[in-house]
Amino acid sequence: MTANIRFIAPCCCQVAFLSFQLWLTHYLTNCAAVCQGGKPGYCVDPMKTNEPVKTNDSRPWGAHVSAAGGLVSALRRAQAIGATAMQIFARNQRQWRPAPLDEREAAEFRRFWPAAGIRFLCTHASYLCNLASPEQKLRERSQEALIDEIRRADALGAGCVVLHPGAARGAGRQEALERLTDSLRLVLRETDSAPVGVALENTAGQGTALGARIEDLADALAALGREPRLGFCLDTAHAFAAGVDLRRESALHDWLAELAGRDLLDRIWLLHLNDTTAACGSRRDRHVHIGDGEIGDRGFRHLLSCRELWRIPAIIETPKGKTPEQAEFWDRRNLRRLRGFAKANCTRVEGKPDRV
Repeated sequence: MTANIRFIAPCCCQVAFLSFQLWLTHYLTNCAAVCQGGKPGYCVDPMKTNEPVKTNDSRPWGAHVSAAGGLVSALRRAQAIGATAMQIFARNQRQWRPAPLDEREAAEFRRFWPAAGIRFLCTHASYLCNLASPEQKLRERSQEALIDEIRRADALGAGCVVLHPGAARGAGRQEALERLTDSLRLVLRETDSAPVGVALENTAGQGTALGARIEDLADALAALGREPRLGFCLDTAHAFAAGVDLRRESALHDWLAELAGRDLLDRIWLLHLNDTTAACGSRRDRHVHIGDGEIGDRGFRHLLSCRELWRIPAIIETPKGKTPEQAEFWDRRNLRRLRGFAKANCTRVEGKPDRV
């Protein structure tokens, strides 16, 4: 009898373990199937237009989280703040030649992030990149870096790589735009097998930076024949510093009307929701916690009331503090404030008189 029990017990454990493995495989396969049904980087397609929008809080919400300690650590940080969206650096953003991506770690991360409740994933390109530079060596290094960024994003299952358009550095705007679009054309051609897009981010307009005007983004898209793998990321702190006074409903209405007039609304793939200490039109990039800056609660309430933007994923890039605990506290606080504004405002901005 004792011998039979000793034989049966290990068998039962093996059966239970195999059953768990089969369940986990089935669960992850279903998650992957759902992800493949929407856009790359999404578990559900937040831009789906034939589905009625019932709430202003249906978008994926999240933050740029640190990948220090590995990709799994980044995922844990996103889960700790209740995120359903996340942005990470897929490589060391301070180096031109970072360590290669660990293929096993990337494969595991790609399998598990949908099961962790993340509905949208993107990466952010290195700030070293300048595809518009008049210096050929810098431009070529930037092209190589972006190609690597896209391939890493593809390995992780991310939908897009967020990229600053670059700076003219003494050259004229038109010449810089041509260099930017030529570089993007080359990069997209070299990565045509990857279903990963490039999201050009609007800028504050510091120095000779491109992207402070919607016209820059629209011209880049037009020059590339409305390339389907090119979209945009709208940053609130940058827009405010570039002169869009988000505190005034009429200014917000005009901004959205310009985007719509240039047929760009459907190319907005994500929002960077950041407050700023910089004055409107100052062309200075200074992020601060939501509600603590010049945009303030009022500006974010106006923005989050716009039905045109309801389904677009929102990422915060606000200060993190000095410790992981502080980073978690501030990310939770900022996301909670934004979600509160979104739930409280379910009306569309119609260019009403400003409430000054």
